[in-house]
Amino acid sequence: MIRRHRLWERFLVDVLGMDWDKVHDQACLLEHVTSPEMEEKMASLLGNVDTCPHGHSIPDRDGNIRQESALRLTDFKAGDKVYIQAISDESPDLLQKVNGLGLQPQSVVTILGKGENGEMEIETAGEKLKLDAGLASALLAGPYAEEAATGLKDIPLTELKPDETAIIRSFEGGRGRQGRCLSLGFTPGTRLKMLENYNHGPVLVKLHDTEVALGREMAEHIIVVRDNGCR
Repeated sequence: MIRRHRLWERFLVDVLGMDWDKVHDQACLLEHVTSPEMEEKMASLLGNVDTCPHGHSIPDRDGNIRQESALRLTDFKAGDKVYIQAISDESPDLLQKVNGLGLQPQSVVTILGKGENGEMEIETAGEKLKLDAGLASALLAGPYAEEAATGLKDIPLTELKPDETAIIRSFEGGRGRQGRCLSLGFTPGTRLKMLENYNHGPVLVKLHDTEVALGREMAEHIIVVRDNGCR
């Protein structure tokens, strides 16, 4: 049931555009009326994405689940550069706070300072943010350098060539642009395929079985990693 629940959360957010703080209860209802055939078709439609909107792993069809080794953000020290992996507390109030700060799984964060009571100051996408202790401890993260050691390189969407596939990592340029990207279905963790890119003008990509044309300026601020079968 975990697989169906997390697939439904992904579907409700990515396809139907529901807020990520409102999908848990709906997914609980839908997972119980989902057939195996519907489950596989939904997974295919979503591009076989392997995390839910909150960053937790989705089991494969055999029930295998990727090992999660994230630490709480509060376990890192000032000066560390990390990427958000998941949100441990999926209560609506906390998810609304996280979203309001423009943070998502795969957001890259630099820790600027830590307070005596667990509060933190961070920088992400060029913005400095202050987190209270409760919010900071609910963010699960991994060392960014460790991710880079896999050989995967973050690049702008505009660097993809036709027929190349990639996984969306993050956005640059503030919350306004991020909101527009999310509304179009460009959710971190989603796989996409470049269809047309003439190195000038708009690009045409395919995600969730839908073709989407993007202006070049917006596409340059969507950060992806080429898809070689791992994350």
